[in-house]
Parts: sequence; structure tokens; C-alpha cells
Amino acid sequence: MAGFCNIRGCGGWTLVTVCFFDFVFLSLCPILPWMSNTPVVGYASERTWTLAYIKGFKTQSYGHVHDIACMAYGDLQRDTMLTCSIGLCRSYRDRCDGYCNWKFGAYGVLGLTCCSAFASFIGLFLACRGTTQAYKAMGCMLFFIVSAESGGLFLWYDNSDYALDKFNEMSLYPLPVYGFGMFVCAFSALLALFASFLCCIQYNKARREELGITSEDEYDSEGSD
Repeated sequence: MAGFCNIRGCGGWTLVTVCFFDFVFLSLCPILPWMSNTPVVGYASERTWTLAYIKGFKTQSYGHVHDIACMAYGDLQRDTMLTCSIGLCRSYRDRCDGYCNWKFGAYGVLGLTCCSAFASFIGLFLACRGTTQAYKAMGCMLFFIVSAESGGLFLWYDNSDYALDKFNEMSLYPLPVYGFGMFVCAFSALLALFASFLCCIQYNKARREELGITSEDEYDSEGSD
């Protein structure tokens, strides 16, 4: 090996480039909107949902919105002598329940995305290192990224869908559409999957180089031994 950086040909540079863009896209996921809706009657400003906060007339965290809904529900339940007999009380009860699920779902996806971005950053250096051990470790990193991002997308979809269903049980809540952040997350998972195939190809090249094998026939006979 010539040194720390051992990038082999066009395939090696392609792998490094894919890993770099995967890291960039994963780093952008937490700040991009994962849902948004346009202003409608009763909601004068556009609202966007990221993994960390909700931005509308003002920016609030999921925990803060959840606390407001639960406090209002608690006050109305007290005023109705614990019967919650009026529609407004049941509406805030549903919001409290919905935002509780959405809060844990959003923060869970945020954690998975940040861990995936860190793994992608390490994978970028492993791709530059270019040894068989580095490619083995990189394969594990890419498997984690694909699994974490796939699980994060499902977690976001399941929790946000549940919350919006709860919001609309006792009131009319404008349904948002999926935002750019979800598509960037899905694309980054596909990039990681593509990088895993490139990683396997580069591993074979690095293995032949470390064994001093210059032809496919020698490589096959070495593997059979």
C-alpha cells in the first residue's frame, strides 16, 4: 500500500463520490421539511414539520406543542369534572395523544438520521483507505445506514399518520403533504445501497492486490485452496 489513501481507478473514485454525497444528504435531512401544508382558513401561515421542530406562525419543538395540548386537555377535563363531555376537550385529548406519538417518532428518526450521517462520514474515510479490512467495516456501516434510514422512514410515516388521524377525529385539521426531507432521506438510503455494491467490487480488487494476484484464474485457484 502506498499510504493511507488507496483509491483504485474509476470504481474507487465513484465509491468515494457516492459516499461523500450520501453524507451531505444525510446531514441535510434533520433541517429539511418532512411535511408541509399551505395556509387555509383557521391556519393563516404555512406550516412545516422537520425532525426537530414545527414551524408555523412561530417555531416550536414537538415537546412544547405536546405540553400545550396536554395542559389544555387537563384544564378542560378539570372544568368538566373529569367527564371531558365537550368536543373541545376531546379535541385537545386527541392532540395530546397524537403529538405524544409524533414527538417520539420525530426524535427517534432524528437520532437514526444523525447516527447514519456519522456512519456515512466514517465510511467516506474507509472508502479512501481502500484496504480489505476497511471495506469490510464499510460494508457494515452501509448496512446500518440502509437499515436505519428505511426504519426511520417507516417510523415517521407510521407516527405522523397516526397523529393526523387523531387530530381529525374531533376537528378539521388540514392534512399536510410529504416534504423534501423524506425524499432526500429515501434517496440517501438508495445511495448507500448503491455504495454497498461498489464496496463489494472494490473489496475484490483490494483482495487480489493484497494477495499479489494479477489474473482471475489465479484468484479462483487461490479461493479454492
